[in-house]
Amino acid sequence: MKDAVNKNKKGMICLCAFLLPFMIMQVFWALNGIYPYGDNSILTGDMDLEFVNFYGYFINTFKSRSDWSYMFAKTLGGDFPGLAAFQLHDPLLFLLFLFPGEKIAAGIELIFTLQVSLAGLFMSVLLNYRYKRSWLSLLFSTAYAFMGYFFGYLVLTIYFGCLAILPLLVFFFLKYLDDNRYLVPYVLLTVYYIYLNFHMGFMLVIFLCILYLSRVMADKKYIARAPSFILSGVTILLMDGFFLLRTGLSLIGEKTTDGADYGFYRRFPLNQMFAGLFSGCAKNENMPLIYCSVAVVLFALLYLLSGKISLRDKLSRIFAIGAITVSMWINTLDAVWHGFNNPEGFYFRYAFFVSFMLIVMGYEGALTVLDPDRGEEDKTGAARIVMAAGIACLYMIWLRISGNVYLDAKNLVINAVITMFITVLALLIHKRRLTWECGLIILMLISTGDMLYNSKKAYLNLNVNTSDRPKMSVFRDDYTNINDVISYIKSYDEGFYRIEKDFDRAVNDPALFDYAGMSHDSSCEKDEIIDWLGRFGFPRTVYYTYYNGGGTSFIDSFFGIRYYVSRFDETPKPYVRLPYEGKYYAYLNEYALPLAFIAPKSLIDYDLDDADPFARQNRLAFFWGIGDDIYKEAGAEVKTEGVSETDPGHYTRNADKGFVIYDIKISEDMPLYLYFAAPGRQGAQIMINGEDRGRYFSENHWNIMCAGTYKKGDTVQVKLELLDDEIEVERPCFYYEDPGALKAFSQRAGDLNKAISGIEEIKSSHLKFDISHEADEHVVMSIPYDKCWRVTCDGRKLDTGKALSVLMEMTVPAGEHVIEMKYVPRGTEAGLVISGIGVIMFIVLCYNGRKHKKTEEQNSLKELE
Repeated sequence: MKDAVNKNKKGMICLCAFLLPFMIMQVFWALNGIYPYGDNSILTGDMDLEFVNFYGYFINTFKSRSDWSYMFAKTLGGDFPGLAAFQLHDPLLFLLFLFPGEKIAAGIELIFTLQVSLAGLFMSVLLNYRYKRSWLSLLFSTAYAFMGYFFGYLVLTIYFGCLAILPLLVFFFLKYLDDNRYLVPYVLLTVYYIYLNFHMGFMLVIFLCILYLSRVMADKKYIARAPSFILSGVTILLMDGFFLLRTGLSLIGEKTTDGADYGFYRRFPLNQMFAGLFSGCAKNENMPLIYCSVAVVLFALLYLLSGKISLRDKLSRIFAIGAITVSMWINTLDAVWHGFNNPEGFYFRYAFFVSFMLIVMGYEGALTVLDPDRGEEDKTGAARIVMAAGIACLYMIWLRISGNVYLDAKNLVINAVITMFITVLALLIHKRRLTWECGLIILMLISTGDMLYNSKKAYLNLNVNTSDRPKMSVFRDDYTNINDVISYIKSYDEGFYRIEKDFDRAVNDPALFDYAGMSHDSSCEKDEIIDWLGRFGFPRTVYYTYYNGGGTSFIDSFFGIRYYVSRFDETPKPYVRLPYEGKYYAYLNEYALPLAFIAPKSLIDYDLDDADPFARQNRLAFFWGIGDDIYKEAGAEVKTEGVSETDPGHYTRNADKGFVIYDIKISEDMPLYLYFAAPGRQGAQIMINGEDRGRYFSENHWNIMCAGTYKKGDTVQVKLELLDDEIEVERPCFYYEDPGALKAFSQRAGDLNKAISGIEEIKSSHLKFDISHEADEHVVMSIPYDKCWRVTCDGRKLDTGKALSVLMEMTVPAGEHVIEMKYVPRGTEAGLVISGIGVIMFIVLCYNGRKHKKTEEQNSLKELE
């Protein structure tokens, strides 16, 4: 009966550990005016640029022809397993089906709330079932749910599924080290954790190794468990082999480690690292996000001061936290934790392990002085409480004196007050001057206020200031307006083609709205593709390439951009405006090539070696046998204001404002395009005839631009205002686009392509088209060459190769044929074999474990007899 009561009590505590963070999250949303309590949203930073779009794509894969093998909603197309493994393996994403269309942002808020609540629940399981059952655990399980990592990195919901189950995984890991019977839950949870996010899984492997070593330090008996630890670890990796191998092979050539910094140096002053433990100091800047409430800090110090806890246990915890801390401190070790690379924007992505360890220490420390069942009076307990508070306050004062930028005067006062209240409450509870239940409730209220203050500061820091917070209504309006025009185009033309636009809600709009587009932003794109598209004048960084309206009519046509969405009711491009009525305008590009087209043989080996993107386009068009260049160079006179030219093309500002000015005397009644070649990104503002066209040479705006269409004899002035002290322009390019030559190219290409049908997209990884011609023909597809495409001609294998060093090419024999293409990601077959071996090993381990247990039971019976 007593066991049943205890079990029910544990269940109630765990239920409250889930519900409490859920309710506190509602207060957090309300305090920040976040939907449904206001018009703000969490769609900021990478959540807006990447994740909401890929979450939308997740839904699209179940509702459209997009699938999990190949993705056309990025650049020229590419394999999908790497991107999916990084962002889309959390089963909570299925909840987004309840939030269709423009409601998706509200669905993401629910997912975040559930991730935080589950984190509290599973931490409660660890604390109550591993250590001691107590309502006091709610203080610490809630601290885990509201640790600084969750809110400082609020946009990284792709990681939080792992954080939520970490305490449960550690619980079964520790039980497994004590008893083989817990092999099954430990292995399955770890397999699931790694599957959720391979990046976090890599860090988990390191952490479990550190945790195992810390257990060995605490008790030498765990040395004997080393073979089991290693064997179970190998089994886990093998069971995950299918997805890990496909992911690893998919990521080859993406965000390479070639430029990674492995230098052995300190990342920050070690003696100031723990400033992040205090409320209001959780910032996504250059220090680890380790905040887990002021209460946890005080009780973790009590853990270290307690005489009831063995020195070996203390040293083992210090070792674990110290190993992680030194890893963050030393750049070389930090790079190892991040997969032998340097993170961009979100540093120390494994910092939550420190918070995790401190919370467990804090709970054990709190039990030594606050547990109502602690027995005889602890004569030194009050002194230790005061000592812990004194250490914390002295450290805060020292941080302030030493000029720590995180703990400013305001935060110092706030944290000192919180420390004082918690100390007084702890003393009253310890001395039994306050009922335990009443004391715990007040302690929870104070700690909740502390956690809400820190979480709000972290959220505001993500948005820089209040005025920058993203609005839910803006997202909904943008979604509706863009989705309406894209849906119109899809209903107008059910074929297979690309769409682009001269504006962006986000770079990854193609993923959210489920269309084949050229823009893409993630760390999962091939460097080769990004660099190659840059040669056509597309903006690009190490992570992405961006259309930005930055294509000529020829580029659009060559890459199969059949539809063009614009903010304007006119375009200088020779496109046909469609009868769509809405905020935006839809245009048909009748010159667009199909995504599979018959190409002249001489095109195949061209290596794009011309000096500027316009010359490259002329060369490409020349292969189709047209007589005139599509792009004709326009002369320009160069002058400067407030700028001196120290070397050819190298300009230095010598006044408050400096300009490099290009005057173009118009000689053709044709659209004028421009592009500035330069050695790298730099600061400049571009103006055309006094009209501000925004930044240039920047990440998003360094592309071919259309200056407009003018009359012969007009003078167009292009001004580059220096925003830096100096800029370098390797070559200014000004060209007219000849509509007649463009039309001649289209007609010539059209004549060749009469023999080929449009592509039928059965799924994004399964394409099909017919071809009928009298001679062998070279078919080029404007998708990247990839050996994983299995191409057949009438059911027989057809070899493929490269065209223009990147695109896919195949030689189709004369006659009528059906070409079928199926994409099978690298490592699929081998991965299945590896995972199969892992499952067999897992079954063998389970069998041996049961056999060993049975043998032990029989030996025990013999001893009793």
